[in-house]
Parts: sequence; C-alpha cells; structure tokens
Amino acid sequence: MHIADLGLTLEPLKFMEFSLEGITQAALLGRDGAPLVNIPAPARYAVHKLIVFGERDVASRAKAAKDIEQSAALAEWHLRNEQAAEFNAAWNDALGRGKGWAQRAGQGQRMLTARHPALDDTALWR
Repeated sequence: MHIADLGLTLEPLKFMEFSLEGITQAALLGRDGAPLVNIPAPARYAVHKLIVFGERDVASRAKAAKDIEQSAALAEWHLRNEQAAEFNAAWNDALGRGKGWAQRAGQGQRMLTARHPALDDTALWR
C-alpha cells in the first residue's frame, strides 16, 4: 500500500495484530516535549518478535538476530521486575492460536534460550 502524503510504501506484517492487542501508552521524550504515544504491551511485543523470527528466511539473518535480542531484553526485564506472568500470558496466547503460531514461536524460543540460557526459566515458558 502506497501512502503518497508520506512518500511511503507499507507492507502489512504477518502476525502484527498479536502485538497490537492490549496496547499501552508511553511518553516519547524529545526536545519539544513528551507526547503520549500508543505502543504494544512489552510482553506481547517480545513474543511477537519470537514469532517473526520463525518467519524469517536465511537472507534475513541480521533482522532475525535483532528479533531475538529485542525479545531477550524484554524477557529479561519481565523476569527481573517480577512480571514473568505477563510474559507467560502473552506466550500462552500465541501458542493457543494454532499450530503455525506455536511452531514459529517455538523456533524463536529455542534460539532465544540457546543464546541466553539464563532465560530458560519456567516462569516465562510454562
């Protein structure tokens, strides 16, 4: 879809609706102030990144590595701040959406825990 006013061509991303459920607000800090913006819930965004990892082909390795690192940073934050239940709820929601979702999420989880063994915590993945 081309948006002429912005000079952009946008492509809908698979599985994006998952991260857009349960949005929250955050302040965006800038020189001219701090407007409130809508952002995905951090746990849902982290799980979305795991799903997207499972969707990427070999040519997208740099993006796939970034997906894993972003998810790992958010998973670690959830554990450190006693918010593992939020991450776990998002994880189980993704797994409950069907075989394809579960397969992609599992691929992401395996890569994340291989790169970050300390995140192989049952509080996140039960």
